[in-house]
Amino acid sequence: MAAAFAKHRCDTRQAGQLYAAWRDGSPLVRKRILAEPELFLKAQRQVEPKAPSAQAAALLRDLEMVSAIMSRASRRVAGAGMDRDQGEDARRKIDRVANNMVILAM
Repeated sequence: MAAAFAKHRCDTRQAGQLYAAWRDGSPLVRKRILAEPELFLKAQRQVEPKAPSAQAAALLRDLEMVSAIMSRASRRVAGAGMDRDQGEDARRKIDRVANNMVILAM
């Protein structure tokens, strides 16, 4: 393993990836990793997700907040004890949220 690290000039992250895959791999996988570590690292780069842009990260945070608010509202519905007018108002707001979610998903 050390020889593979030195030969291919692996940085710390790459060495960690190689070692973890080698440690968890079958004997055949271990042999292949030692024979061609650069091939393994290339495959790892292809499957690693890209970091989201600032706008994408903000959108994901917003959607997480919406999800949390919807969960909280769902728990409150049963015990709300609303009268007829309040129930109709709640239904209109739920419909508006549902319509916005359909538009967002397009």
